[in-house]
Amino acid sequence: MPRPNCIGSGYTPPMRRVLKFKSTFRFLVGLALILATFHSPSANASLLCGGLFKEDDLSNRLRKSFVDVDGKSIYYEALRAKPGKPTAIVFLGLFTPLSDLQKFQASFLKQSSGEGLIIFSYSTSTESLIFGSVRKSDRFSQNEGTDLNDYVRQATAVINAESPRGSVTAIGYSYGSAPAARFASFHRGRVDNLVFAAPLIYPGEHSPQSIVGKEIAESLAAMNPFFGSKMIDGLRARAAEDTALKIVGDYLKRGRFPEFLPKEIVVESLTAQIRATEQFDLRNEDFTQWPRTHFLLAGKEGASRLHGQKELINKLKTGPQSFRLGVVESVDGGAHAILADQPMISAEIVLRILRHQ
Repeated sequence: MPRPNCIGSGYTPPMRRVLKFKSTFRFLVGLALILATFHSPSANASLLCGGLFKEDDLSNRLRKSFVDVDGKSIYYEALRAKPGKPTAIVFLGLFTPLSDLQKFQASFLKQSSGEGLIIFSYSTSTESLIFGSVRKSDRFSQNEGTDLNDYVRQATAVINAESPRGSVTAIGYSYGSAPAARFASFHRGRVDNLVFAAPLIYPGEHSPQSIVGKEIAESLAAMNPFFGSKMIDGLRARAAEDTALKIVGDYLKRGRFPEFLPKEIVVESLTAQIRATEQFDLRNEDFTQWPRTHFLLAGKEGASRLHGQKELINKLKTGPQSFRLGVVESVDGGAHAILADQPMISAEIVLRILRHQ
């Protein structure tokens, strides 16, 4: 089995070496060592992913591991909270490598007084795929009906694995706003804060709505009740795959995947990730089920996305649960990738929310 590597976390996977042994004895010894190393990936995850950080405190405190959910490997990195202290769990953006959040992790730790931080990688993301992509059954195909409930189960498994003793705050980072909202609604008794960081209000912009528009698509389906839905689903599938191909192509201009993680699997998995939320719209969710909800907005946000964010905030302000609207802060100069772009101030705001300040 190929060696799992922490792609996206600053670790460059080595090229597969062709080992030439001069004797049968050396061959058997080498094979035994390899099998011993890779027999149990979960037991060796911390070792394989170690040494990724220059900050000594972060390197000593950061736990790197994974859990299995429905036969899929979920990679995560955690700063464990002290007993009774709250823990934040981050739902990543679309194709966000964990390495993008190293500075955020370090900034959080420097300002923390024992609060915990968990960042997990969906089963459809490269950090998780590297642990299971070599087994065909682990592939998370769009044909398997990937949906937001899958990501809620995965986040739940990660939380259960770490067993924080204090309260939990869910942070939806860009694309992650959709699964974070569902997670917070599902675990109403445990999650006491929901934070949207540069949220993607309606991920449908990654679907055929971006090609023909939602209204036109629905009209076409209504006009042809026998084949309309199939046609629209085909449009959505192609739009999602085209988006995935573009994202992967842009990434490959500056990086690469491990050789045992084919581009086709990454595209397939990213397509499934896009399709899981393509019809989701935060403005139409039952936000009466949300806990106290906060917004961390980017000063350099795009106009259309900023409009959707303001629309959702206004609905919360004027809705029956308006008392649940918490902090709304816009970071001047921050780009959409706000946790990575402005890690120090983002960590400060998140910690203030965790401390109910």
